[in-house]
Amino acid sequence: MWYIMDSDENANIVLGLKEINTNPVQFKTINSNNIDVVYNREQVKKGDCYFIPAGKIHAIGAGALAVVIHRLQ
Repeated sequence: MWYIMDSDENANIVLGLKEINTNPVQFKTINSNNIDVVYNREQVKKGDCYFIPAGKIHAIGAGALAVVIHRLQ
């Protein structure tokens, strides 16, 4: 789980893929100019909370300060 402790106005995170069945060929052609074709971006604000299941692609974008909360077993 991520809790957004603070964020800039345009801060965002990457959270999963846009399509469930993304074509593997698209992954071979990803670069900084077309990354948003494959990955889902979410704009964040202070106080937001995101559950991120194991195996889901995720990344913190510039301007977001997040704390990661893990469940201990």
